[in-house]
Amino acid sequence: MATHEIEGIRSSRREVEELLKAPKSSRQKRFAEFTTVLKEYVFDRGTFTIERVEDIRALYDRVTRGEVRAEDKLDGELFRKGPVYVYSESQRILHTGFQPEDKIHRGLQDMLDEAKLPSTTKLIAAILGHFMFETVHPFYDGNGRTGRVLLGYHLRDILASSSILSLSQAISESKRLYYNALKDALDRRNHGELTHFIITMMTFIRSAQNALLSDLKQSSQRIQHLQKNLNGLGFDSQPQGYKPHILTAILLEIGQDYAFGSELGLTLNELGENEELSINRRALSSHCAELVNRGFLEITRKRPLTYTLTLEAAQQFALD
Repeated sequence: MATHEIEGIRSSRREVEELLKAPKSSRQKRFAEFTTVLKEYVFDRGTFTIERVEDIRALYDRVTRGEVRAEDKLDGELFRKGPVYVYSESQRILHTGFQPEDKIHRGLQDMLDEAKLPSTTKLIAAILGHFMFETVHPFYDGNGRTGRVLLGYHLRDILASSSILSLSQAISESKRLYYNALKDALDRRNHGELTHFIITMMTFIRSAQNALLSDLKQSSQRIQHLQKNLNGLGFDSQPQGYKPHILTAILLEIGQDYAFGSELGLTLNELGENEELSINRRALSSHCAELVNRGFLEITRKRPLTYTLTLEAAQQFALD
C-alpha cells in the first residue's frame, strides 16, 4: 500500500489482503503481480536473484505489468532511449537520468557490483545502491516501484521482511524529507557526497523498526485482553452438539488475526491449520455458524467462506 501511495496510487488494506489470499492462478486484479513479486524477492529469500542488468529489466516488467502507458513503453534494447527526469515533490526537475542506453547499462552494473562486493557494510551498500538506481533512472515510468523492490531485495539478508515492508510506510509518511535528501545528494555542487542521504535513509529504517515494534506491542496487548475476556464467556451452556473449547479456540484464532489488523478474516482452511481446530470440516463450519448466530462473527466472503469478528465482538473483547 505504502510503496504505491508514495507515487499517488491508492489501494486498500482489504484489496491487498484479498490478493495475498487468492490462488496465484486466479489473480487478475490490479497489483496482483506486484504483490507476488514482493513475496518472491523480499520474503522468499534465495528464491529469486538479481545479478545481471537483464534481471533488473525482468523485475521491472513484472512490477509494472499492465500499468505502463503506451507513451512510456521502453524503446531501447533493455531500457529507454530517450531522456527522463527525476522530479521533486513540487514537480521541479532535480536530475536527468543517464543517457544513452549503454551508460544506463554501466550505471546499473556498477550498482550490482557494489551489492556483491560492498565497499562498506551491507546496510549502507543497499542504501548506496538505491541512490545509484535513482540516479540512473533506467525507465520512463515505474522507477520508484522497481527501485523500492530492489532496495528490499538488497536488505533481505540484513533486516526482517516486516521491517523492509515498514520502510515504505516510513518514507511515505515523510516524503518531503526523502525528496529533499535526494535533491541535496543529486545537486552538482554536492560532488557526490552521500553522507546526508545515507543518514536520512538510516533514520527511515530506524523509524520503520520502531513503528513496527510499537504495532507489535499494541497487538500483543490486544491479544492479552482477548484471552482474558474469552475466559469469561461461559460457553458451557451451549446447546448440545457444540463444544465450548472449539468455540473459544475459533474466537481466539480469528481474534488474533483481527488484532494484527486483518480486515478480511480467516477461511475454514486457515482455521483448520490450528491443531485444536483440526476437526471435521462440517463440524468446524457448524461451530462458526453458531458464532455468527450469536453475533460474535460475520461472514466477509462466501467463496471461500471467510469469517472475522463483528464490531460488537471486537469492542467486547477490547480489540477496538
